[in-house]
Amino acid sequence: MTAALERPQMGVMFFPAGEWMVSTPLFVIPEGQSHEAAMMCPHRAYQEIKREHIVTDEYGPVMMVAEKCTGCGIAQRFRYRPSEGAEPAGQELFKKAEPPVPPFECPTYERTYDFGTFGILVRRHDPYPGAPLVFMVRADAGPHSYATMMSVPEVVFSQAAASVIDSLLKVLRMTPERFAQARLLQERRPRNNLPEMRRDAQELFAVAQAIGKDVLERAQGGMSQEIEKEYGAAHAAAIEEGRQMAANLEADLKEMREARDSGQVTGKDLGALTQEIDQAERQLSEIYARIKEMEEGQ
Repeated sequence: MTAALERPQMGVMFFPAGEWMVSTPLFVIPEGQSHEAAMMCPHRAYQEIKREHIVTDEYGPVMMVAEKCTGCGIAQRFRYRPSEGAEPAGQELFKKAEPPVPPFECPTYERTYDFGTFGILVRRHDPYPGAPLVFMVRADAGPHSYATMMSVPEVVFSQAAASVIDSLLKVLRMTPERFAQARLLQERRPRNNLPEMRRDAQELFAVAQAIGKDVLERAQGGMSQEIEKEYGAAHAAAIEEGRQMAANLEADLKEMREARDSGQVTGKDLGALTQEIDQAERQLSEIYARIKEMEEGQ
């Protein structure tokens, strides 16, 4: 594991999409409904439900739009862009509404692997602080789709996609019934879970049949390269992040040493500054040692 593959902080994030900044989906769960339907939905089509003109401290006047996912009917997202002039009144808001923002992706939040005749969408979720990171993995082949949730120790989208491809090939070899029975034993589930697992296996099998064994085997080979590529990119990013941290700390140390040697800091303040310098030097040494380990491990 590298630093770049450690679990990031998750929340509602905004990313550029043309002239708009668009958020990741926010689950607004009606009372009595499960959030599972929203987590399994690809969230590709949205309908505007509200818009307003607001003034922000950071960006000044902006147009803020709220939209609801037309697939699950639960997830909502927000988008905004800089705005000038007075806001139209009443129904003029919707007469002048822009077309929906087209599907877009944030590499730190979701990725789509396109294999031509089928695609796999992988999206990460942080259920709650301290809980294992969860990936939603959805395979679509024509009218057939299969979605599953899996816990993973690190953020490797391609590994999650490869796992579903392996399952698609396995259900073709084993048949849905044998696949469900094997999964029941492997996951040590109670016997009353078997009907649910049979339904899951049938959905998986329908997608596998629509794709075909030869296409899946070629996709399986391609995912091995994607996994290696993703780990490599994360490893390089971790090294670059370490170098940037070291550079920032070097600059801070230079200022602290200059203050210490100036003769203007005395008494308790000098003692505290000396301790800060010692601590920063130790931290810098640790960062350089970590960078060296990562570079030698390439």
